[in-house]
Amino acid sequence: MEDVIMLQHLEKLKSDLIAEMESKFGHHDLKQRWLRSHQLRKLLSISHGKLQQLRTSGVLPYSRIGSVILYDYKDIERFIRVHRKNKRR
Repeated sequence: MEDVIMLQHLEKLKSDLIAEMESKFGHHDLKQRWLRSHQLRKLLSISHGKLQQLRTSGVLPYSRIGSVILYDYKDIERFIRVHRKNKRR
């Protein structure tokens, strides 16, 4: 019986945490706020070397957790806006 109650409390806590994160970060898919290198290369149609160049030159911010490099989608959108050709006036 205690296991069932514990599981119910954990499910409630999970729901509460998700709701709080969505209220702070918006209702978009939270998992897609951060992209891995392979996802970003595919999105921008660039090579591994070009992505590394953008990263090491400081043009594109990133976070590293262990061996995983993550890019914030908001930074990617900003990067695209700044480097857009034929900007509207």
